[in-house]
Amino acid sequence: MENLKESAELAAGKLDPKAEVVVICKMLKARRKDMGLNQKQFAELLGVKPEYISRIEAGKVDLQLSTLIRLSRGLKLQLVISPVEGV
Repeated sequence: MENLKESAELAAGKLDPKAEVVVICKMLKARRKDMGLNQKQFAELLGVKPEYISRIEAGKVDLQLSTLIRLSRGLKLQLVISPVEGV
């Protein structure tokens, strides 16, 4: 249930940027697991070290946009930027 709350707060723009990074990293990790990939398999798919995937998923890396795009493509996700409602 916490993930749903965090996702809603993220969508509403109610989290500070560091908290948003943590939520996004949790979402990426959940998607990787849903696809049945462990960190080593996912790292091999992207051509990076498993330790890097671990650091990303722990929210210890401030991702560049290009890295986020690579991750999303590897996880078969679409990145969408849209206006926050009520603004």
